[in-house]
Amino acid sequence: MTNNEYHAHPALSASGLKLLNKTPAHYYAQYLAPDRVKPEPTKAMKLGTMIHTACLEPHLFDDQYAVMPDGITRQSKEGKQLHADIIASGKEPISNDELKLALDTSAAFLAHPLIMQLRKIPHKIENSIFCTINGIPVKMRPDFMIEPCE
Repeated sequence: MTNNEYHAHPALSASGLKLLNKTPAHYYAQYLAPDRVKPEPTKAMKLGTMIHTACLEPHLFDDQYAVMPDGITRQSKEGKQLHADIIASGKEPISNDELKLALDTSAAFLAHPLIMQLRKIPHKIENSIFCTINGIPVKMRPDFMIEPCE
């Protein structure tokens, strides 16, 4: 299941539970109101998602991101068209600087001794889990989950 499919699923998540704990009206406005507007992710959120993908799901990185060549900006006709083409392909346009940051961060993360040890243990990454608790459908998607011993 993709991350987008997981987030579109109506089961209650930790984020939803936090809003519900604030007030039911907050939860309704964010998840249930028919006229709700899905907020656009901020630049920082997009950067975090990109680094998260580079660190935990590097095999998906090239399917989700495309680099805008240096010197081509969205102010030029060529840059606007290239940006639109990347978006139309279903990928997120990123700069060479953002790519370097993601790759450098991923390399540092994967080289950390604890991460190196954890990766030797059977595990799942970004595994969507669903269940029902007291009649309420709930969901979770741990970044990294060690598989149970047999």
